[in-house]
Amino acid sequence: MYNLPALLCEKVFGSATKAASPLTHVNKHCPPCLLIYGDKDLPFLDGMAKDLCKALVGVKCDADVCEIKGRNHINVMYDAKKPADPV
Repeated sequence: MYNLPALLCEKVFGSATKAASPLTHVNKHCPPCLLIYGDKDLPFLDGMAKDLCKALVGVKCDADVCEIKGRNHINVMYDAKKPADPV
């Protein structure tokens, strides 16, 4: 879901930089989506999750975004498998 400036991505994606962003592919046929990030995540990921959610909702897709307290980019995923986890 990264929405980074083209200059940062051109070395990796070249001319396909725009196509590499999920925001480019948002349309009314997208499946329901729950975007989860940690409050201790990388500093730009919360905004990216919110932007993608807003774009999905804007085309009438079922989408929501959820911040998990005390989590970072790794443990927000790995701890989700625990039965008592709020995710």
